[in-house]
Amino acid sequence: MALSKTTLNGAITQGATQLTLTSATGIAKKMWLRVDGEYMLVTDITNTPTLLVVRGVNGTPALAHNTLAIVAYGVQGDFNISSGVAGAPIYSYSVSGAITVPLSDQTVIIDKATAAAMTLAAPAYDTNPYVLITSATAAAHTVTAVTLLADGTSTTLKSTATFGTGIGASLGLEGVNGVWNVVSVENVTLA
Repeated sequence: MALSKTTLNGAITQGATQLTLTSATGIAKKMWLRVDGEYMLVTDITNTPTLLVVRGVNGTPALAHNTLAIVAYGVQGDFNISSGVAGAPIYSYSVSGAITVPLSDQTVIIDKATAAAMTLAAPAYDTNPYVLITSATAAAHTVTAVTLLADGTSTTLKSTATFGTGIGASLGLEGVNGVWNVVSVENVTLA
């Protein structure tokens, strides 16, 4: 069997055990879901596309997820899982708004079909999180972090990252002393 793909039809909190999918064709009890970086086990499909799930399967953390977060589903064997060790949390954003400032490493996927206007506040002074922001759509997304982007080219901090219109455009940032040091850029311009 192969994995199927859909999205969440409504945001869910970290503790929610019920979620609604945009489409649930072929979903069955005991299937696994992967929402952002969290794995879940389907326990009840009585009210499909609304499902009951067990959160944080395979050692992944139970996290809050946004409306239209990408969901992959299938039987456990369909997922490429090498161990129960979870990597950095993955958050997806399908609407414009604020990116949650990470306290630890994370991946942010922007999957809004049209250009998303995102904001990013300063990292805490006592943390050094790494955040990878990547585009899953071919749209000119912007991430605004007013005078918080240090790209190593001048003493002036940049404020806006504009993503090229290619899937996979990405920006890697590391929080250092309350600013975001730019550590990688792929099809993103800074101003």
